Amino acid sequence: MRKLMVLVLALAFSLLAASAFADTATYTFDSLYATCEISEDYIILTPDNLSRHSEWLARQQKEISALEADFAARGVLVQAWDAEGDRCIEITAVEDEMAQRLFDIDQQTTATRRSYRLGHSGGTMYTEQGYTIKDAEWKSGTGRGRFLFLKYNCNARNQKGYMYRTIRNGYTITLDCQVYGRSLATADQRALDKILTSWKFTTTLDKPANAVPMLLFTSEPPLETNTGSFTVEGTGDPGLTIIGVVLSTADPDPIRIEETVKNSGSFKLKVNLPQEGSWLMTLTVLNGDVVTEEVIFNTTKYQKSLLPVNFDDEVPLAFTSDTYTLSGTTMGQTDVQCLVEGPNNFEKKVKTNNSASFSFKLPTDKEGTYKVVLVFEKKKYNTRRFEFEVTRTLSEDEKRAHIREDAVKPAYSTLNDKLDGYTGRTMGYSLHVMSVEPSGNEWISFMAMRKTSSGSYRDVVVVMSPDQPTYQPGEQVKVYCTCTGAYEVTDEDNKVTEYPSFDLLFWEED
Repeated sequence: MRKLMVLVLALAFSLLAASAFADTATYTFDSLYATCEISEDYIILTPDNLSRHSEWLARQQKEISALEADFAARGVLVQAWDAEGDRCIEITAVEDEMAQRLFDIDQQTTATRRSYRLGHSGGTMYTEQGYTIKDAEWKSGTGRGRFLFLKYNCNARNQKGYMYRTIRNGYTITLDCQVYGRSLATADQRALDKILTSWKFTTTLDKPANAVPMLLFTSEPPLETNTGSFTVEGTGDPGLTIIGVVLSTADPDPIRIEETVKNSGSFKLKVNLPQEGSWLMTLTVLNGDVVTEEVIFNTTKYQKSLLPVNFDDEVPLAFTSDTYTLSGTTMGQTDVQCLVEGPNNFEKKVKTNNSASFSFKLPTDKEGTYKVVLVFEKKKYNTRRFEFEVTRTLSEDEKRAHIREDAVKPAYSTLNDKLDGYTGRTMGYSLHVMSVEPSGNEWISFMAMRKTSSGSYRDVVVVMSPDQPTYQPGEQVKVYCTCTGAYEVTDEDNKVTEYPSFDLLFWEED
């Protein structure tokens, strides 16, 4: 799998006069030749105005210097945040390798657009960045052309959301509605659609005459085969000449295959290896007499007695998301067993059908080391066994995201009635701070779930923390904590009152 190199170009944009709608402002992105309208109800962040939102960013526990670096690295032009901080609509534009290849998705062939779409949906185009894309379909509109609509999870960034993506005027342009700490809602897609509907390209550039035409591959040589036959397929600019050469140290005569990209934009090279051994395939791409691209694939092992196993992706050294799909191909009617020991144990056995494919979705949301074993068995073939050791490390943001997802909030009466059952569970409550006092080596906060109109507190709980919290009495905060049972308070009359007790994990503004 060849990796994409992202080259981020800083894009200057300017805020024009308010649009005809009183609650929106028009943004112009000069390098993209594009405009859009964004509601003024959002908190708008741009590379140039972060310091003007320092107080809001501090409440969201975001550092300006880190954001500046992130914006520059990812080509962020605008972020439109809800005041609550749980939704952000982000616009990015980068001159990545895909944009350099395709320049304008609407000027590509149907076959190329299909390859681009499938690279997102069920493909591996963005898996290294931690994305799991569930849906991918084209949506078109007057003045903006095609955008690929995506629904995704990105555990590496602790977000889920909806996304529109296109390639136009030499940039990969993304409108991304990101949701944090809650489930996606229809309102989130509507908010993103409103910005997309306003999107307009003021100019559509033709693909430059000196642009280098390149290929997109949908099928590459396997790492292993017991038949010696395979195909290399993909898409490219019609008329390109593709010359394939297959070499082996065991055979002095190389195999030469030539193909021309069809008018539909597709190509297919059929390879038949003459004998067993290790084979290396290279491709040379010509536009007329000019070499535009040279590709060297991984070595293919050809052995007739081999039970071949080809993984869709190289198994990483570290998991970056809460699930990992381990998939590939072997032979039909092969028993494949997957065993995982670690923070999440997993065991499953499948038999491949005629497609010869296998797939296991591994839970990898907990920190630690995962020992993964795959065993392949088929009659008349030697058993194959593969072992991998993969680590999973959670960032502080990921840990908090998991805590938010796991947290429960039973009613106060239910919590008291079933306190023993809730002990050890993660809780998440919106609480009113009554008092904060030191208690030995800890700090004790008395908090309440309710505050009456007269100012009195109801449904009191106790929150313990090793360090002095920075919230103040009278504030209302969102507290995530572990239930520890009951906390006893003895008054001056020796009357004992028990309150539900928690150990503080973290807190945030409500």
